[in-house]
Amino acid sequence: MKKLICLDAGHGRKDGGAFNSNLKLKESDINLSVVLKLADLLKQNNYDVVLTRDKDIDVALPKRCSIANQKKADLFISIHCNSAKNKKAKGTETYCYQIGKDGFALAKLIQNELINATKFQNRGVKTAGYYVLKYTKMPAVLVELGFISNDEEAKILANQDFQHKVAQAIFEAIQKYEKGVRI
Repeated sequence: MKKLICLDAGHGRKDGGAFNSNLKLKESDINLSVVLKLADLLKQNNYDVVLTRDKDIDVALPKRCSIANQKKADLFISIHCNSAKNKKAKGTETYCYQIGKDGFALAKLIQNELINATKFQNRGVKTAGYYVLKYTKMPAVLVELGFISNDEEAKILANQDFQHKVAQAIFEAIQKYEKGVRI
């Protein structure tokens, strides 16, 4: 049976998320680009995919969860870029709602694949009560790919080849999760 993966490109339109004013980069644009690349990889490999957005539109948090829940997605993955007042902050981190649940297992696999692929600083797997993690009914993760507030990382995040690399890493983590691999 084909698995259904719900991909959530964080933010959108009015809420562009974090913004790097030096490089004129909007988080929501990077998130969407990565999600579309990941969706293509999944579809090419016989997964069904539902997107919370496929263009620069507003989608409220309850609607994002509702899309995943109503479609009965098997997994929910939300893609973001991090931001901090400290412009030197850097690295990748992946969030789940609770340690020990299926979302935690998926988060660990995604984090591991992303660090191996990007060589970014490993900020680890963390828990948080983010709306999309708390109110989805399937294993769910929120990925912070890197810091858009850090000019060096922002340039890398905006690179299409890099975006494909992170999409590939997340795809590989999904495949491992589906095969029962746990770390």
